[in-house]
Amino acid sequence: MSQLSHLQMLRGLAASLVVVDHVMINIVDAGGLSRDALPYAFFTGMMGVVIFFVISGFLMVRTTTSVVGGPATALDFAWRRFLRIVPLYYIATLSKVFTAGLKGQFWPPVEIAKSLLFIPYLTPGETEMRPIVGQGWTLNYEMFFYALFALTLLLPRAWSVKALIAVMVGLVAAGSLLSPLMANLPPQTALEFWTNPVLLFFVSGMVIGMAETRFGPWSSGRFALPLSVGLVALAVVLFKVGGVSFPIPLGWQAIFGALAIASVLFCIINRAPADNWVTKVLVASGSASFSTYLFHTRVLSVGYRAWDLLPEALRSPAPFIIVVVIAANLFGYLIYRLVELPIDNLLRRTVGRRKVKTQLVEAPSTP
Repeated sequence: MSQLSHLQMLRGLAASLVVVDHVMINIVDAGGLSRDALPYAFFTGMMGVVIFFVISGFLMVRTTTSVVGGPATALDFAWRRFLRIVPLYYIATLSKVFTAGLKGQFWPPVEIAKSLLFIPYLTPGETEMRPIVGQGWTLNYEMFFYALFALTLLLPRAWSVKALIAVMVGLVAAGSLLSPLMANLPPQTALEFWTNPVLLFFVSGMVIGMAETRFGPWSSGRFALPLSVGLVALAVVLFKVGGVSFPIPLGWQAIFGALAIASVLFCIINRAPADNWVTKVLVASGSASFSTYLFHTRVLSVGYRAWDLLPEALRSPAPFIIVVVIAANLFGYLIYRLVELPIDNLLRRTVGRRKVKTQLVEAPSTP
């Protein structure tokens, strides 16, 4: 995956967009920004998540291109995906449960079980389906996608990806009968969750992967990451000047989705290596993006208290957001080096001892 260093940088950017979303919400809660800033926070985080989903769809196709379908391949794929996601997510979830328990706060056992099993649920009084680690809702989609992908690996390889695309498009079509696509409202049931239009972003990534398999690998393109950042910035500008608000109209959803997909495509086309310290730092941020994504809320809690301690004259949202994003990435990289990577290396050796012999190539950490 070293050839896709720009894609790895984009993963770091996507994680940072989610951090920006959450730190802006914290500043609004602290009175540092008006509530008019909330739609921009939500939109920024949404773009980050969409980029993650497109990348995930692409990588799953790219890393399984040369494998032979069958039960052994499907089992190995599922096993590797399980080991890649579950250990760190369980650490994040159970540590939060333990910390809350020390403060006398407890989750119902059924919510803990559903969070650990990636089953979406709606907590009474809430409007969105969130697990205990709130940002883990995206992993519920990821694990659902991986489960479907593993099942299609049982089919002949010439049909597996095409079959999965058909299934996922069919799920979204069925879901439109439950909740109109143009409504863009948060799902309220597991059925609505698993038929949500966000599945189409995985599909778009798979389509790019199929195109690369047939017509690639592509090796042209320059300034991929700046172009990708520019597309995300353009989406934010259009969100503002277009007077867009939540729920986002269907036409605008298509435009913003296309910009996110194009940002991923730019970084796939560019195969230039990370040959200077700036790009190497950005690649490291992408490598640690899963840890940053899962654990950045720890940094936000410290940042929230720091904001309260700052003199009024120093409470400037923009510099504060930049500092928190940098701190979240540094903390994420620390978790990556000290926790995620050692666990991953240990489990890779475990997988290596398995009797299953496939040609699967391990994808970078998710999301």
